[in-house]
Amino acid sequence: LDKGEKPEVSVHKLGKSVAAHESVPFSLFCFLKYPDSFKDCLKCAVLNGGDRDTLGAMACSISGAYLGVDAIPEKWKKKIENATLIKELAEKLYEKHTCYSRL
Repeated sequence: LDKGEKPEVSVHKLGKSVAAHESVPFSLFCFLKYPDSFKDCLKCAVLNGGDRDTLGAMACSISGAYLGVDAIPEKWKKKIENATLIKELAEKLYEKHTCYSRL
């Protein structure tokens, strides 16, 4: 694959179904194509057909972990269900990680 390749070309090479062996490679492609833009990564994942919710969830999980919560547009964050609970769980996970990483 070529980073300059259009997503609509790559999706046919990598796959886009619910099967992990097809959805994971294209999700990674979207992140690698747009490593600095959460929004563009999401658009890449969901605008090329296939199992859009799975592709979007996987690609944006990677993008969000890499870029951080500030990369997500504010108006999108306001629509997240259970945002407070998600933030609390994320903070607990981070605390556990930092506890173990100091060993």
